[in-house]
Amino acid sequence: MSIRELKNLLGLRGQFLLLISAVIIGSATVIGIYMTNQIEKVSYDGVIRRSQQLVESLAYNAEFDVLVGADEDLAKLAAGAFHD
Repeated sequence: MSIRELKNLLGLRGQFLLLISAVIIGSATVIGIYMTNQIEKVSYDGVIRRSQQLVESLAYNAEFDVLVGADEDLAKLAAGAFHD
């Protein structure tokens, strides 16, 4: 079936509906790709931010134990950090 035969078969109303359907599908695809990328970026940024907070917290809490040489307390801090 050629395009000309398809045009005649659909008529003006069918062509209009086909065009609107194609525009809706195209728009939904573009919006879906954009939203997926945004969600991925926000998730990645959240993981990075959380890991930085954990590292800073561990460093702050370990500062005194490093100066004193409390190996047991340092081991507890490290185990707690790996748990989080």
